Amino acid sequence: MTIADKILDLVDRKQHLYGLLTEQDIAEFLYGQNNAYQQLVNAACRKLVDEGRLVRDNGGGPNDPYTYTLRPLARRKLRIVISQ
Repeated sequence: MTIADKILDLVDRKQHLYGLLTEQDIAEFLYGQNNAYQQLVNAACRKLVDEGRLVRDNGGGPNDPYTYTLRPLARRKLRIVISQ
């Protein structure tokens, strides 16, 4: 499972419980408090946005960090793949 797959799965599962997730939230859920993975998660999230698989909201500043959700169509496809 690639980091992109892990991020998509995590966002799909956790956004219902925690609301919108920031890059820091995603990194902490996947790798704990280890900050070494933060840049890897940031780059993967941006790539997923460019591919149209994630939606990014907010301004991206320190007081208003980017948050991520799945595109509605991506959510359906992800559930089909995971359930098979």
